[in-house]
Amino acid sequence: MNSNRNKKLSIIAIAILVLGVAGLLFLRNDSYEIEGPDALKVEPRGDEIEVAGTVACLPFRVNIPEEDCVKAIKGDDGKIYALDTINVRGIENLYPIGAEVIAIGTFEPANKSIDESSGFTYDGVLTVRSIQPR
Repeated sequence: MNSNRNKKLSIIAIAILVLGVAGLLFLRNDSYEIEGPDALKVEPRGDEIEVAGTVACLPFRVNIPEEDCVKAIKGDDGKIYALDTINVRGIENLYPIGAEVIAIGTFEPANKSIDESSGFTYDGVLTVRSIQPR
């Protein structure tokens, strides 16, 4: 009887320990998720910027028929932001072309001397930390 009770207590203690470790790992996770429509407003921090705009295809320098769409944001400020979304899971499926969004991240202006060889036209790359519908 006592052995069964100790076994149950051990299982409960292990379950609590596993859940606690999982919770700590979740809180320390440095990757970022797309924010849903009910999420709290995310504010820029440090050297980040906020870009309001529309999801669009990154324009090609030369028109190439049947090329895949590489998603970008056409900002309300008139700039085209290529997106680095390595830390943001799901953008490819969540925001269709034409969706109005607000993205937060760090901006690196296009280096015209290097980026002229790119097949795309853009003003810079936004490394996205958060993206929300507006």
